[in-house]
Amino acid sequence: MALIELAEVYSDGGVLQAGEIARRQGIPERYPEQMLTSLRRSELVHSLRGPRGGYQLAR
Repeated sequence: MALIELAEVYSDGGVLQAGEIARRQGIPERYPEQMLTSLRRSELVHSLRGPRGGYQLAR
């Protein structure tokens, strides 16, 4: 579901934080953080640092 959330904002160049994905899905914040870490290691998502940072699809 995290990839679907990221795909929805991808065309606008959008970035989502793990907390925003958790809020949209109604799940605890820890779960998307763990999944996104694995997805980042698999190079499916990029992580962006900073106050406006978050995650973005790599492809």
